[in-house]
This record gives sequence, structure tokens and C-alpha cells, in this order.
Amino acid sequence: MKAGKLILILAAVVTLSVVTTSALYALGISSVKEIRKIPMDIEVGDSAGFTLDSDSLHFGRTVPGGAVSRTMNIFHEYGYPLLVEIEAGGQLSDWLKVSDNNFILESGEKKKLEFAINIPRDAEFGAYTGSVSIILKVPNNIN
Repeated sequence: MKAGKLILILAAVVTLSVVTTSALYALGISSVKEIRKIPMDIEVGDSAGFTLDSDSLHFGRTVPGGAVSRTMNIFHEYGYPLLVEIEAGGQLSDWLKVSDNNFILESGEKKKLEFAINIPRDAEFGAYTGSVSIILKVPNNIN
């Protein structure tokens, strides 16, 4: 009797797994291949300045109501197309605009993205930080 219950439970788990996987596939859920998290920062003050360091998205310094942008080239060499999603977090997320998002990037293709920060006129002086996550996903239509 115990073996019968074990087989029944195992069959239920397998069935649930197959149904869940099929549902996620049908909904277009893609598997994540890689995530790169890039810090970003800006200083709001009474003058403008810039930072040339390329280890992060450093936007330098600007005044309230000012705008600053940085560009970044992205590419991959996985051998098949990937879906690129960009998500911002932290204090700068509401101020950030990205030139493109949710696009397919072919293997070996290089794409230039612009990251623009628009500082509100009522922003207080100080340092602001955040991050950008570049998420590479395998689209469901790739075998």
C-alpha cells in the first residue's frame, strides 16, 4: 500500500512539473543567461563637472534641473540571439532614461545604449546612487 501512495505522489509531482514548465513556456517566460549589475552615481551641486572613469556609470556632477548622459556598448558571443532587458534601481531609477530596452541582440552584434539622467529642479545638493542591471535572456523561440 505504501508503494502505491509513493508512486501516486511521484506521478503528481512529475505532472505538476510538466504543467508548470509548459505554462511558463506558453507565457513567454525566458531563461536568464547572464545578469550584469553596474553601479551608477551622480552629484548634484552648484556647478557641473564630469568623471571619465569607465568602471561604472559615473554621471559626474550637475545642477538641479540639469541633464547628463553616458553611453555604453553591449554585445555577447553566446552563438545565438538573446533578449536584453534593462532594469534600474536605487535613488537614480526614477531619473534614468535608457535609449532602448527589451530588444533582441544577435550573437556578435554590438549595440550602443545611451543612459540619460534628468535631475529634477527641486533636487537637493548631494550624492545620489543606483544601479543598472543588464539581463540577458534566452528567448523561448531559440532551440
